[in-house]
Amino acid sequence: MRRTRVLVRTAVIIGALGVAFPSAARAGSIVLASDFTGEQVHYEFHYTLNNQSVDLLVRPVTFGSVTMNGGTELNETLNGLQFEAYCADILTDVLDPTAGQPDVGGTYDATVSSMSGWQEPNGLASPLDGNLRAAYLYNKYGDSNSPDALVVGDLQGRSALQLAIWDVLYDNDYTVASNSTGSLHVSTAGLTEQTDPNHPNDQAQIDGYNAIAARAQAFLDDVRVADVTGSDAAWIKLSVPGGKIEAQDFIGPKSVPEPGSLLLLGTGLAALTAFRRKSLRRS
Repeated sequence: MRRTRVLVRTAVIIGALGVAFPSAARAGSIVLASDFTGEQVHYEFHYTLNNQSVDLLVRPVTFGSVTMNGGTELNETLNGLQFEAYCADILTDVLDPTAGQPDVGGTYDATVSSMSGWQEPNGLASPLDGNLRAAYLYNKYGDSNSPDALVVGDLQGRSALQLAIWDVLYDNDYTVASNSTGSLHVSTAGLTEQTDPNHPNDQAQIDGYNAIAARAQAFLDDVRVADVTGSDAAWIKLSVPGGKIEAQDFIGPKSVPEPGSLLLLGTGLAALTAFRRKSLRRS
Protein backbone atom coordinates (compact mmCIF):
# COMPACT_ATOMS: atom_id res chain seq x y z
CA MET A 1 0.00 0.00 0.00
CA ARG A 2 2.78 2.41 0.94
CA ARG A 3 4.54 1.69 -2.37
CA THR A 4 1.30 2.42 -4.23
CA ARG A 5 0.94 5.79 -2.49
CA VAL A 6 4.52 6.68 -3.38
CA LEU A 7 3.94 5.85 -7.04
CA VAL A 8 0.72 7.87 -7.16
CA ARG A 9 2.32 10.92 -5.54
CA THR A 10 5.33 10.71 -7.83
CA ALA A 11 3.05 10.52 -10.88
CA VAL A 12 1.13 13.60 -9.73
CA ILE A 13 4.33 15.57 -9.21
CA ILE A 14 5.76 14.54 -12.58
CA GLY A 15 2.48 15.55 -14.18
CA ALA A 16 2.66 18.97 -12.58
CA LEU A 17 6.21 19.43 -13.86
CA GLY A 18 5.13 18.34 -17.32
CA VAL A 19 2.37 20.96 -17.39
CA ALA A 20 4.98 23.55 -16.45
CA PHE A 21 6.68 23.03 -19.81
CA PRO A 22 3.86 23.22 -22.37
CA SER A 23 4.85 21.82 -25.75
CA ALA A 24 1.85 23.13 -27.67
CA ALA A 25 2.58 25.76 -30.29
CA ARG A 26 1.31 29.30 -29.81
CA ALA A 27 -0.52 31.07 -32.64
CA GLY A 28 -0.43 34.81 -33.15
CA SER A 29 0.84 37.37 -35.64
CA ILE A 30 4.17 38.75 -36.80
CA VAL A 31 5.11 41.69 -39.02
CA LEU A 32 8.04 41.22 -41.39
CA ALA A 33 9.64 44.62 -40.99
CA SER A 34 12.47 44.12 -43.48
CA ASP A 35 13.48 42.16 -46.53
CA PHE A 36 16.50 39.88 -46.27
CA THR A 37 19.59 41.68 -44.97
CA GLY A 38 22.75 40.26 -46.50
CA GLU A 39 24.73 40.00 -49.72
CA GLN A 40 24.00 38.45 -53.10
CA VAL A 41 25.21 34.89 -53.59
CA HIS A 42 24.88 32.09 -56.14
CA TYR A 43 24.32 28.68 -54.59
CA GLU A 44 23.53 25.15 -55.65
CA PHE A 45 21.20 22.83 -53.78
CA HIS A 46 20.79 19.18 -54.71
CA TYR A 47 17.91 17.31 -53.11
CA THR A 48 15.41 14.51 -53.57
CA LEU A 49 11.68 15.17 -53.43
CA ASN A 50 8.99 12.59 -54.25
CA ASN A 51 11.73 10.20 -55.42
CA GLN A 52 12.92 12.79 -57.94
CA SER A 53 16.44 14.24 -57.86
CA VAL A 54 16.54 17.99 -58.28
CA ASP A 55 19.59 20.11 -59.07
CA LEU A 56 18.76 23.68 -58.14
CA LEU A 57 21.00 26.59 -59.11
CA VAL A 58 19.97 29.90 -57.58
CA ARG A 59 21.66 33.05 -58.88
CA PRO A 60 21.90 35.71 -57.78
CA VAL A 61 19.89 36.05 -54.57
CA THR A 62 20.23 38.14 -51.44
CA PHE A 63 19.78 36.21 -48.23
CA GLY A 64 20.63 36.62 -44.58
CA SER A 65 18.43 37.72 -41.70
CA VAL A 66 15.00 39.36 -41.69
CA THR A 67 13.69 41.71 -39.04
CA MET A 68 10.44 40.69 -37.39
CA ASN A 69 8.13 42.60 -35.10
CA GLY A 70 6.52 40.15 -32.70
CA GLY A 71 2.77 40.63 -32.54
CA THR A 72 0.48 39.17 -29.92
CA GLU A 73 -0.31 35.81 -28.34
CA LEU A 74 3.09 34.30 -29.22
CA ASN A 75 5.11 33.99 -26.00
CA GLU A 76 6.76 36.20 -23.42
CA THR A 77 9.98 36.28 -25.46
CA LEU A 78 8.51 37.37 -28.79
CA ASN A 79 5.43 39.45 -27.94
CA GLY A 80 6.06 43.03 -29.01
CA LEU A 81 9.77 42.37 -29.59
CA GLN A 82 11.71 43.36 -32.71
CA PHE A 83 14.30 40.70 -33.53
CA GLU A 84 16.32 39.15 -36.33
CA ALA A 85 15.36 35.72 -37.62
CA TYR A 86 16.92 33.29 -40.10
CA CYS A 87 15.23 31.02 -42.60
CA ALA A 88 14.75 27.35 -41.68
CA ASP A 89 13.04 26.45 -44.97
CA ILE A 90 15.24 26.55 -48.05
CA LEU A 91 12.53 26.04 -50.69
CA THR A 92 9.53 28.17 -49.72
CA ASP A 93 9.39 31.86 -50.58
CA VAL A 94 8.42 34.75 -48.34
CA LEU A 95 7.73 38.43 -49.10
CA ASP A 96 6.50 37.51 -52.57
CA PRO A 97 3.46 39.67 -53.48
CA THR A 98 3.05 37.81 -56.80
CA ALA A 99 2.29 34.65 -54.78
CA GLY A 100 -0.26 36.42 -52.61
CA GLN A 101 2.12 37.08 -49.73
CA PRO A 102 2.41 40.45 -47.97
CA ASP A 103 5.22 42.79 -48.95
CA VAL A 104 7.67 44.30 -46.46
CA GLY A 105 5.73 45.65 -43.51
CA GLY A 106 2.93 43.13 -43.97
CA THR A 107 1.43 40.98 -41.25
CA TYR A 108 1.67 37.20 -41.23
CA ASP A 109 -0.10 34.62 -39.13
CA ALA A 110 2.57 32.97 -37.00
CA THR A 111 2.79 29.74 -35.06
CA VAL A 112 5.66 29.53 -32.61
CA SER A 113 7.01 26.31 -31.14
CA SER A 114 10.50 24.91 -30.50
CA MET A 115 13.27 24.06 -32.95
CA SER A 116 13.85 20.91 -30.92
CA GLY A 117 10.62 19.67 -32.49
CA TRP A 118 11.27 21.09 -35.97
CA GLN A 119 10.09 19.08 -38.95
CA GLU A 120 11.27 19.86 -42.48
CA PRO A 121 8.20 21.43 -44.13
CA ASN A 122 8.80 20.15 -47.68
CA GLY A 123 9.46 16.50 -46.93
CA LEU A 124 13.20 16.76 -47.57
CA ALA A 125 15.82 14.75 -45.70
CA SER A 126 17.50 16.43 -42.76
CA PRO A 127 20.32 15.28 -40.43
CA LEU A 128 19.01 13.87 -37.16
CA ASP A 129 20.41 16.67 -34.98
CA GLY A 130 20.38 19.39 -37.64
CA ASN A 131 17.63 21.31 -35.85
CA LEU A 132 19.67 21.43 -32.63
CA ARG A 133 22.78 22.56 -34.49
CA ALA A 134 20.77 25.27 -36.25
CA ALA A 135 19.49 26.43 -32.86
CA TYR A 136 23.07 26.52 -31.54
CA LEU A 137 24.19 28.68 -34.47
CA TYR A 138 21.29 31.08 -34.05
CA ASN A 139 21.70 31.39 -30.29
CA LYS A 140 25.42 32.09 -30.55
CA TYR A 141 25.65 34.27 -33.65
CA GLY A 142 22.12 35.38 -34.57
CA ASP A 143 20.56 36.36 -31.26
CA SER A 144 21.48 39.98 -30.47
CA ASN A 145 21.72 39.11 -26.75
CA SER A 146 24.67 36.78 -27.36
CA PRO A 147 28.19 38.17 -26.79
CA ASP A 148 29.21 36.53 -30.10
CA ALA A 149 26.31 37.98 -32.10
CA LEU A 150 27.04 39.51 -35.48
CA VAL A 151 27.41 43.27 -35.31
CA VAL A 152 24.94 45.60 -36.97
CA GLY A 153 25.79 46.11 -40.63
CA ASP A 154 27.74 42.87 -41.09
CA LEU A 155 25.96 41.82 -44.28
CA GLN A 156 28.58 39.23 -45.23
CA GLY A 157 28.28 37.59 -41.81
CA ARG A 158 24.50 37.38 -42.06
CA SER A 159 24.61 35.67 -45.45
CA ALA A 160 27.28 33.31 -44.13
CA LEU A 161 25.24 32.47 -41.04
CA GLN A 162 22.20 31.72 -43.19
CA LEU A 163 24.30 29.38 -45.33
CA ALA A 164 25.61 27.62 -42.23
CA ILE A 165 22.10 27.19 -40.79
CA TRP A 166 20.87 25.72 -44.09
CA ASP A 167 23.89 23.43 -44.25
CA VAL A 168 23.27 21.83 -40.86
CA LEU A 169 19.56 21.47 -41.67
CA TYR A 170 19.94 20.03 -45.18
CA ASP A 171 23.47 18.66 -45.51
CA ASN A 172 25.95 16.71 -43.39
CA ASP A 173 29.37 17.66 -44.75
CA TYR A 174 29.88 20.89 -42.77
CA THR A 175 31.12 22.86 -45.75
CA VAL A 176 29.59 25.22 -48.31
CA ALA A 177 32.77 25.98 -50.27
CA SER A 178 32.26 26.49 -54.00
CA ASN A 179 34.44 23.46 -54.80
CA SER A 180 32.61 21.11 -52.41
CA THR A 181 30.35 18.31 -53.57
CA GLY A 182 27.78 18.41 -50.77
CA SER A 183 24.06 18.93 -51.17
CA LEU A 184 24.44 22.69 -50.57
CA HIS A 185 27.31 24.92 -51.57
CA VAL A 186 28.18 28.32 -52.99
CA SER A 187 28.39 28.31 -56.77
CA THR A 188 30.50 30.32 -59.21
CA ALA A 189 28.84 28.67 -62.22
CA GLY A 190 28.57 31.08 -65.11
CA LEU A 191 31.25 33.38 -63.75
CA THR A 192 34.67 33.53 -65.38
CA GLU A 193 37.75 33.27 -63.18
CA GLN A 194 39.78 35.45 -65.54
CA THR A 195 39.24 39.16 -65.95
CA ASP A 196 36.88 39.74 -68.87
CA PRO A 197 36.69 43.27 -70.33
CA ASN A 198 32.97 42.72 -70.90
CA HIS A 199 32.41 41.52 -67.33
CA PRO A 200 34.92 43.40 -65.19
CA ASN A 201 33.16 42.52 -61.92
CA ASP A 202 33.17 38.74 -62.36
CA GLN A 203 36.36 38.22 -60.37
CA ALA A 204 35.06 40.51 -57.65
CA GLN A 205 31.87 38.43 -57.49
CA ILE A 206 33.84 35.20 -57.22
CA ASP A 207 35.99 36.66 -54.46
CA GLY A 208 32.88 37.88 -52.66
CA TYR A 209 31.14 34.49 -52.84
CA ASN A 210 34.23 32.70 -51.60
CA ALA A 211 34.58 35.18 -48.73
CA ILE A 212 31.00 34.42 -47.64
CA ALA A 213 31.70 30.68 -47.87
CA ALA A 214 34.82 31.16 -45.72
CA ARG A 215 32.81 32.98 -43.04
CA ALA A 216 30.20 30.22 -43.15
CA GLN A 217 32.99 27.66 -42.77
CA ALA A 218 34.07 29.26 -39.49
CA PHE A 219 30.51 28.87 -38.15
CA LEU A 220 30.36 25.27 -39.36
CA ASP A 221 33.75 24.41 -37.84
CA ASP A 222 32.38 25.65 -34.52
CA VAL A 223 29.05 23.81 -34.58
CA ARG A 224 30.61 20.61 -35.90
CA VAL A 225 32.41 19.98 -32.60
CA ALA A 226 29.93 21.74 -30.30
CA ASP A 227 27.84 19.93 -27.73
CA VAL A 228 24.35 20.83 -28.93
CA THR A 229 22.54 18.84 -26.26
CA GLY A 230 19.69 20.99 -25.01
CA SER A 231 20.12 23.65 -27.70
CA ASP A 232 16.82 25.19 -28.67
CA ALA A 233 15.31 28.25 -30.32
CA ALA A 234 11.93 29.41 -31.51
CA TRP A 235 10.52 27.70 -34.61
CA ILE A 236 8.38 30.31 -36.33
CA LYS A 237 5.98 29.12 -39.04
CA LEU A 238 4.44 31.87 -41.15
CA SER A 239 1.36 31.83 -43.36
CA VAL A 240 -0.77 34.41 -45.15
CA PRO A 241 -3.64 35.68 -42.96
CA GLY A 242 -7.05 34.38 -43.92
CA GLY A 243 -5.71 31.91 -46.44
CA LYS A 244 -3.84 28.66 -46.83
CA ILE A 245 -0.70 30.07 -48.42
CA GLU A 246 2.31 28.88 -46.46
CA ALA A 247 5.42 31.04 -46.10
CA GLN A 248 8.91 30.24 -44.88
CA ASP A 249 9.80 28.80 -41.49
CA PHE A 250 12.27 30.81 -39.43
CA ILE A 251 14.48 30.47 -36.37
CA GLY A 252 14.10 33.17 -33.74
CA PRO A 253 14.86 33.86 -30.07
CA LYS A 254 14.12 30.89 -27.87
CA SER A 255 10.94 30.84 -25.84
CA VAL A 256 10.77 31.07 -22.09
CA PRO A 257 8.13 29.58 -19.76
CA GLU A 258 5.28 32.03 -19.28
CA PRO A 259 4.43 33.34 -15.78
CA GLY A 260 1.65 30.81 -15.32
CA SER A 261 3.96 28.01 -16.32
CA LEU A 262 6.65 29.26 -13.96
CA LEU A 263 4.09 29.23 -11.13
CA LEU A 264 3.19 25.63 -11.93
CA LEU A 265 6.86 24.73 -12.07
CA GLY A 266 7.45 26.28 -8.68
CA THR A 267 4.45 24.46 -7.27
CA GLY A 268 5.68 21.17 -8.66
CA LEU A 269 9.17 21.63 -7.25
CA ALA A 270 7.78 22.61 -3.86
CA ALA A 271 5.59 19.51 -3.81
CA LEU A 272 8.57 17.36 -4.75
CA THR A 273 10.68 18.86 -1.94
CA ALA A 274 7.93 18.38 0.65
CA PHE A 275 7.35 14.81 -0.46
CA ARG A 276 11.04 13.99 -0.16
CA ARG A 277 11.24 15.49 3.34
CA LYS A 278 8.31 13.40 4.50
CA SER A 279 9.87 10.29 3.04
CA LEU A 280 13.13 10.97 4.86
CA ARG A 281 11.36 11.50 8.20
CA ARG A 282 9.49 8.23 7.80
CA SER A 283 12.72 6.43 7.02
